[in-house]
Amino acid sequence: MLKFKENKITIIVLLIILAIIVAIFYFFNQQETERVQSTEYLEIEALEDSSTFFSISENINKICEYVNNNNPTQLENIIDKDYLEQNNLTSSNIINYFQEDYQNNTFKSHDTYVISNKNLYKYYVHGYLYINMFDEPSTITKEKYFILNFDINNLSYSIEPITKETYQEALKATKFTFKEITPNEDNKFTQLNLSSYNLAVLYFNDFIQKVISNTEEAYQILDETTIEEYFPEYEDFKEYIDNHQEEIYSTRVEKYSKNNNSYRYIDNYGINYIINVSHGLNYSVKISLEEENNEEN
Repeated sequence: MLKFKENKITIIVLLIILAIIVAIFYFFNQQETERVQSTEYLEIEALEDSSTFFSISENINKICEYVNNNNPTQLENIIDKDYLEQNNLTSSNIINYFQEDYQNNTFKSHDTYVISNKNLYKYYVHGYLYINMFDEPSTITKEKYFILNFDINNLSYSIEPITKETYQEALKATKFTFKEITPNEDNKFTQLNLSSYNLAVLYFNDFIQKVISNTEEAYQILDETTIEEYFPEYEDFKEYIDNHQEEIYSTRVEKYSKNNNSYRYIDNYGINYIINVSHGLNYSVKISLEEENNEEN
């Protein structure tokens, strides 16, 4: 009789343990299901939304803005708190810390990758610092990498400068740590409301800027048809640029149309362009040098 009671108690205990295990499994499974359903980017991927891409670039460029205007408090308020602590940065020394690289420069993103966890986002950003001279093409001074942490609930963000190695490792990673961000008077994310025309002009001007300041890079993004038809060798392209500098410096969009991520243009000299955007500022360009005046399509 005693052995029967012991077995009964053992069975009850095992059933309770099993029930607890099932409950725990169900709880975590529900948590994971809710996380997946409420998370926009489960794996790191290239950011394809153009407005968000340029908005992130604009927010990172505030580092340059605050350095150039000598605003240490504002700069401190947008930099990641852990980064501040690791580098012993305060409002008394933060301008000096960033001044050498960022003084008289502006920042422009080139690639941005994103991953999220519910309301928290991490943007891994690769771009360049440009020095702007009056009546002169912008010149690249530095290559830079950042993490922009963003909380979509309170629209606050923080910026963390990182190395090229950290950036490259992140693009292969499967696990990420997300940071809660405390809002302050300076770290509210600026969202640009860019029209289709604004975006079209941004891409067009970026290409023309490359033609002026980095002809080799501009040549590398020409599509195969353009190269075969007009510029089989880089020197052919360089010669064309050298012979048409006055026109290139005054080139502007006369007409444009958009179909998904493809932009078609006619400039003020009647030259036709097609810019096919992959993501960020990664795109290819097709040029037709025959002067036409086609209607938008």
